[in-house]
Amino acid sequence: MLAAFDPGVVTGVAVVDEGGELVLAADVHKDELRSFLDKLDSVTEVIVEDFRLYRSKNRSLTGSDMPAAQAVGVIEAWAGDKHLRVTRRPASMRKALPPRVLDGLKNNRLLRGKKHARDAAMHALAALLSRGVHPYSLALRRRSG
Repeated sequence: MLAAFDPGVVTGVAVVDEGGELVLAADVHKDELRSFLDKLDSVTEVIVEDFRLYRSKNRSLTGSDMPAAQAVGVIEAWAGDKHLRVTRRPASMRKALPPRVLDGLKNNRLLRGKKHARDAAMHALAALLSRGVHPYSLALRRRSG
C-alpha cells in the first residue's frame, strides 16, 4: 500500500493499493497527525508533497511556525520508525493527471469534503502512473457513488 500526504495545518492523507484503488482518505489536523499515522497498517511506501518556501510566499509566512514543514518532519520521522522509503514530490506533479482520473477523484465518495486528501490522492495516483499503471485501469470508480 502506498500512503501519500499533502502536508499542512490540515494534512491530507490518501492510501491506495498497487492497482490504484483508494482505500483510505482523511484530512488530519497537525495536532493529531502522529497518532493517526501510528494507526496506519500495511503501508509499504510513502509519498509526501515537498515543502518549499518560495519568494512569492515568504512574506505571507513571516512569523509562521511553518506547519507544512512540521508535518513533513512528522511524516518522515514516522516513516523512518517503520523503515519505509519516503519520496518527496513537487506540488506540480499532481497536476499532470489525465482528465478521466481527475473526474474519478471528483466523484469518489471517500474524498467528498476532503480537499487535502484529494490532493494527496492526486500525488499517489501520479506516482502510480509514472510506474506504468494505466489511468483507465485505476479503480477509483468502484468506490464512487
